[in-house]
Amino acid sequence: MAELDIGKHCQVESCNLKDFLPFDCEFCSGVYCLEHRNRDAHTCRRKETLTSRGSTSYACSFPECKGKELLPVICPQCQKHFCLIHRHQSDHQCEKLEVAKPRMAVTKELVQKIVESKEGQKPKGRRGAKNSETAAKVALMKLKQQAVGDKGLPQSERIYFQVYLPKESKDSCKPMFFCSKWSVGKVVDYAASLASLKNSNNVLSAKKLRLCHPLTGEAFQMDDALQSLLTFSDTPLYNGGNVILEYLENDLDLHLKLVNMKLLENSSFEALSSRLCVETGESRILGRIESYSCKMAGDDKHMFKQFCQEGEPHVLEALSPPQSTSTISPNQLAKSSEDGENPLSDKCCRKTIFYLITTLNESFRPDYDFSAARAHEFSREPSLNWVVNAVNSSLFSAVGEDFNSLGPELWNSIDQEINLQSCDIYSYNPDLDSDPFGEEGSLWSFNYFFYNKKLKRIVFFTCRSVSGLSGYGLGSMDNELDMELDDDEEEMDGFTEDRFPRALCV
Repeated sequence: MAELDIGKHCQVESCNLKDFLPFDCEFCSGVYCLEHRNRDAHTCRRKETLTSRGSTSYACSFPECKGKELLPVICPQCQKHFCLIHRHQSDHQCEKLEVAKPRMAVTKELVQKIVESKEGQKPKGRRGAKNSETAAKVALMKLKQQAVGDKGLPQSERIYFQVYLPKESKDSCKPMFFCSKWSVGKVVDYAASLASLKNSNNVLSAKKLRLCHPLTGEAFQMDDALQSLLTFSDTPLYNGGNVILEYLENDLDLHLKLVNMKLLENSSFEALSSRLCVETGESRILGRIESYSCKMAGDDKHMFKQFCQEGEPHVLEALSPPQSTSTISPNQLAKSSEDGENPLSDKCCRKTIFYLITTLNESFRPDYDFSAARAHEFSREPSLNWVVNAVNSSLFSAVGEDFNSLGPELWNSIDQEINLQSCDIYSYNPDLDSDPFGEEGSLWSFNYFFYNKKLKRIVFFTCRSVSGLSGYGLGSMDNELDMELDDDEEEMDGFTEDRFPRALCV
């Protein structure tokens, strides 16, 4: 059997060791053992020839660009070299750059149709209850959890009301439910027992306890069925709505009167109000300036006494800090504190609050009732300059250069009507949950009262900006239904019991 030729001898003369797993040198092509496999160990004669490379650079392919890069920057579309400045397709005007196609063409066309359909329509009311029926539906959910009444009544026969009680009562209002088959007289007797009220309807000379309509103030007939009151054609009651329980002098005086301010005619204010209602494309501005007299007649004085049932007319009530105090520096605050003035805690007498609330009622009637507003929802502005700057800034940002001519005319007309230097300036700033001035798409709003005590007059300046792309003012029935459902949810979230309207009684 022939001897197997396995392994090779190391080519180092001093070694000549046979290695079964020899190593081949890739430079000198020699065979070596494990010990001499390195080039230094077997003194390899052939050295590695280093290829001297020149400094390669890549010129930019963009015309008139002399930039170069050490590393290739290749456009994945046109496969050309570019510098870092022109590496993007849009930067080097790539020949294979895809032109952006018009997007949302159908949507833009639909939006344009919506905008055109809204032209010429009357602006809708502010957010809050769209009408009494919608407000009652929202309130009904709350009333069912809190109302008191005869628990033996079937659910199908129950009618829920927020009953506003006379000033003699400990509580201002109380949720109750009654049977729809009862007469008004039985409802009055049962409500009086639940509220622990004195009921002397069977005495001829005594004051009569009557159930009255919350909006008109009209007293219902005692023999009317409660169910019939829900079907009045003009001003019906609603399940979950409000009613007023009040003592009246006699059966001939069965009508409660609501507080009204006297609107003073002013042709310049009417012209300015018309110019303040504009559409800028991105938004629409809705502004109004009105002047009211604070002089009270005989009936108004009785109404004011009714308003002041919780305190004397000259009792001071705390107002909320003005929104402009966020711009006051700490040094100014410290200086005001040393002088005995606290800009963050202002006060106002109840008589002034009465004027502000009645101004709101007159300006926004019959859509809204602010009789339940409280002092903390108003603020006294620190100075005329702050108010002027705030109004000018808001209107200039919305109207633009057109306000340069409108602004001086606006403030000059207000000054001639009310004498601004002699005015106390108040603002109405309710919280977000109960804000009747908010609405979907609302960008900003302000409500200022310029009150001159000597003239006994108030100039009310209200303005708001609404986004032009919002659902505000849609004319189609489908969009109206969607907005009503959305408003119902918002009203349910922001509902507070004391925001319900209440008439002021004589």
